[in-house]
Amino acid sequence: MTSDFARQLVELHGSPLIAYDLGAVRKRVRGLLDAFPEGSRLFYSLKANPLPAIVRAARESGAGAEVTSMGELTAAVIAGFSASDLLFGGPGKTASEIAEALEHGVRWFSCESFSDSERIAACAVGANCEANLLLRVN
Repeated sequence: MTSDFARQLVELHGSPLIAYDLGAVRKRVRGLLDAFPEGSRLFYSLKANPLPAIVRAARESGAGAEVTSMGELTAAVIAGFSASDLLFGGPGKTASEIAEALEHGVRWFSCESFSDSERIAACAVGANCEANLLLRVN
């Protein structure tokens, strides 16, 4: 974005103003995907910015979406993601959040600990479905 373009936006819309370059989002997603080994997946974390236009640009460029709340799940679905393609992450997942995510169709979860995996497994059994787990190791 050039400074002239930025000035034109401020003149048109006023200040303060936040503007996003969706072309830059698409370029960075594609650049990351090109740098990863074949078969790798990239997940855009909605906690960075859940604005549907940004999430949609990431999706259209080949990224998946990682959500950590029902609000983020809703934003990802609005941006065109299927709940079954989302990764639900975060260290503070409660059993009720996991159960609600499963109810909406989420099947991928990031685990932070053995107790987290047990909580997800118990919720999946309660929902009579399978959950796929990714173990996060620090």
